[in-house]
Amino acid sequence: MKYLVLLVTLLLPISGAALAQVEGQTPSFLQVQKPVLCAPLETILATVKEAKEEPFAYWSMPGSVPGMQTTVVMYVDTNDGGVSIIESFESGLGCVVSFGTDLQILNNPPKKDLTFKREDVIYKK
Repeated sequence: MKYLVLLVTLLLPISGAALAQVEGQTPSFLQVQKPVLCAPLETILATVKEAKEEPFAYWSMPGSVPGMQTTVVMYVDTNDGGVSIIESFESGLGCVVSFGTDLQILNNPPKKDLTFKREDVIYKK
């Protein structure tokens, strides 16, 4: 019984945090650990080429690793909507930050109603 009381005591703060998330009281920004796939950049680029994705956009990202600037490239297959976001490092390592399908390229982004699971993901209206 004393172990049960100890377990409940330890889990009580966790359940409170979970309840706050359910009620929408989470902070505006959270830092989380997101798993990414990393490999030698040559290996990643060969895979992207095999998927018939071509560079679509790129940008520099200073400071994602302290003291190092990285380059991020969006690769797109405009025929089937495949997309990959690759971050590359000066060391020759690359990481697949995100990938997916059904890419929609917006020439004039909508001013409202860009939703995910019925929630506005840009303007939070």
